[in-house]
Amino acid sequence: MTPQDILNITNVVVSLTLSIGAIALSIFFYRESNKQNKETALIQTEIKNAVRNLEILHDRTYTDTFGALKTQLDAMQKYIFSLQLVVQK
Repeated sequence: MTPQDILNITNVVVSLTLSIGAIALSIFFYRESNKQNKETALIQTEIKNAVRNLEILHDRTYTDTFGALKTQLDAMQKYIFSLQLVVQK
């Protein structure tokens, strides 16, 4: 065998090794990315539920707060008007 033949065989072996390694890595990365996608979907669902609960809590708080403010405003207006009536008499 000539040195050229040995070099060609070495190149073929190295190319095959690298191609098999690349295929193995692509399969590994594909599987890992699928796992990550599934985990991300689960986390997204949890986040969606948490946001929904926060929106419900915000709506309740918003409604209760402005209801209380309206009640306080009505009470203050009645008190001020009763004072004005006393001062005018």
